[in-house]
Amino acid sequence: MTLSWWDHLWILGAPFLCGVAVLRLLGLRFSSDRVAFGGWAWLTGTIVAALVTFVWAVLAKPIDGTWLGPLFAVGSLLMLWSARSRESVVSAIRPRSREEVTLVVVLVLLAAWIVVRLLALNVKPVLYGDEASIFSQKAKVMFSAAALDLDYIVRHGQVHVQHIDYPMFDPLLHLWTYTNAGHITLVDNRWPIQVFTIALLLVLAGAIRRYVRPSVTALLLVLFFGMGIFDLNIGPSRAEMVLLTAFAVTCDAWLRWVDTRRTEWWALCCCGIAGTLWAKNEGALLLVALACGIVFARVLRAVPAMWPGRSAASAWLGLPLAVFGVHTGFNAYLGAKNDLFDPETAHTGMGFFERAVAQVTERWDAVLGHYWGDLILAPGPFRLAIPILLFACAIVPWRNLRSPMLVPFIAAFVALAGYHVVFFATPHDPTWHLPTAADRTVLHVMPAVMLALAMALPKSLPWAQSRFRD
Repeated sequence: MTLSWWDHLWILGAPFLCGVAVLRLLGLRFSSDRVAFGGWAWLTGTIVAALVTFVWAVLAKPIDGTWLGPLFAVGSLLMLWSARSRESVVSAIRPRSREEVTLVVVLVLLAAWIVVRLLALNVKPVLYGDEASIFSQKAKVMFSAAALDLDYIVRHGQVHVQHIDYPMFDPLLHLWTYTNAGHITLVDNRWPIQVFTIALLLVLAGAIRRYVRPSVTALLLVLFFGMGIFDLNIGPSRAEMVLLTAFAVTCDAWLRWVDTRRTEWWALCCCGIAGTLWAKNEGALLLVALACGIVFARVLRAVPAMWPGRSAASAWLGLPLAVFGVHTGFNAYLGAKNDLFDPETAHTGMGFFERAVAQVTERWDAVLGHYWGDLILAPGPFRLAIPILLFACAIVPWRNLRSPMLVPFIAAFVALAGYHVVFFATPHDPTWHLPTAADRTVLHVMPAVMLALAMALPKSLPWAQSRFRD
């Protein structure tokens, strides 16, 4: 730890306060979901913090960066004050039970385990791996450049930054720490990204307990956070936990919107979409997979609607569209290209789909063997969560499966299929690329898998049904 607790108050407290204020303006408060609210607040607050930091850098840093946190907090307090009379969604409150207490205890223990793991990992500075060569390195270039202009492009050429086309959400949170601290840090810049692990715990718990009773919710959370691969990804300040949290919020908020048709949930869903797009390039694949699940469920009339249509609520789609525009526009300005899709960057002379078709015959056994033999069907990495989901669905009558549960179920398997195609098409040697990246791609679909499992269990085990809904 190189910064004081006072510094961390601005770096971590200001985005959370902003998230609370944004949610209040959307019409959501703590009573809307006493478990998930903190996770929603962290996601929305950090999106705003990243956008503010990006604008500050684009405008050639018009004020000293150490003032960003305090000014951000003041602005958040003003938003809270303006939203004091806003009508909010209030969920039904269940009477307290031993099961509820058990769930709270499990949440506290899991959060404590996560914090202990993070503290142990943070004795080492950000020097190796993707967090150093991609995310924090990009933030260091942004911090040292006078503005995000020609000076930034020149510095990018002078310093080795891998994958300069990657989305900016994670690097901007590193930059948020640097600017508030007034200098580059080597450990503390991890914290805004690492807090997403706690946010993910809260978001998943709030989402799962809508479908299954508290004791089953606790078991599913232990299953998820006990995965061997999860422990390997909570420490590094890569964008994995950011992506998982944003995608979980997207799925959960959309399902709440389908149940209630309230604009507040649609607005939160759009915030999740924005975070998913801005976290990693893989976010676009996850959203396409989710859209496939929604369309499939709508065709089968398992859901009443896919989106608000021409109502005013549809305007919230402007947020993810704006984030997507900032990302693609900035990459176009930089001349940054993705090595998966650009023939020149890939050094193969072929585009993504052309390369996938050309290489599938020589790679299908390696890709399928690694995904299913080494990851999905192996007991350690993912605790057999996907086979458990398939079994849970197999014993449920089809008429009971034709429900919103199809959305996360289809999304998970479409995303997995998409990741298989990615490794068919990768310009890199699969014997290197699969062991270094495939496990994280399976982790990306786990929020959808856990939601689908929570929605499927009560259909075959009625005693597991939750009595709590919005």
